[in-house]
Amino acid sequence: MSHEEDQLIPNLYRYIQPWESEFVDSQRVWAEYAFKRQEAKSQNRRLTLEDLEAESNGAMEQVKYRKKGGPRATKSTYANMGLDTIGFTAYLANMVLYCLFIMHFDLSSSSTTTSNFVGTIFLLVLVGGLISDTYMNRFNTCLVFVAVQLLGYIIIILQSYYQKLQPRPCLESTCVEGGQAWMFYSSIYLLALGAGGIKGSIPSLGTDQFDMKDPNEQKHIVSFFNWLLLSTTTGAVVGATIVVWVLVVMAKNIREKFPEDANTFHELRDEESVS
Repeated sequence: MSHEEDQLIPNLYRYIQPWESEFVDSQRVWAEYAFKRQEAKSQNRRLTLEDLEAESNGAMEQVKYRKKGGPRATKSTYANMGLDTIGFTAYLANMVLYCLFIMHFDLSSSSTTTSNFVGTIFLLVLVGGLISDTYMNRFNTCLVFVAVQLLGYIIIILQSYYQKLQPRPCLESTCVEGGQAWMFYSSIYLLALGAGGIKGSIPSLGTDQFDMKDPNEQKHIVSFFNWLLLSTTTGAVVGATIVVWVLVVMAKNIREKFPEDANTFHELRDEESVS
């Protein structure tokens, strides 16, 4: 082995090592490099310094290249966005009624709370995008905010199921106080934080699956956003129709009274407060 080979081979090996676990199998690259040296040896010729440099640069470029997931990898982003929209839309469709009849807000406070909830979600989309681009990678950001949103759903399910965690009717604008108020507001704003983080990171996570240097994958980037919009719209339709219909049927099965006229919602609430 010449002196030039002694210098280039350790440098190539040191360069391959940091990328070994994430991108390609460094042993395969090393084997290809060693095979060409063996081929030159069998032909009774020596590799020149230029040959060694060319082989070294080629192996380095092969190690640098990272294969993207492609269109198949984006299916999980469609499912995630669709499921998130189903939960968000279904909860939003019932939030005013939940505040009226479960948390015993008045009508104006229920509407204000719902508006604040929606506004907070769309403001936190910016926070989710900032975190995914600056402090964490997009996949980990999605995992963290999905866990946050799931925690919010668990808290609000527990509060809506156990009556001892719900406030009693009163004649004030809101009857929520103490631990009940903390539980209610923490649940809805955990939901807002989780939804904002998911909506701010999933589109970028999906586009990361395409290699913009590959002309074939460039064609799929437009289709990705079309399918992402379709999954969001489908989730909204399912959440606003099927899920709400199931909830109404379940409530009727347990003989919960529902007024036929929506204008009588506040009258029912006042009657319950007086009683």
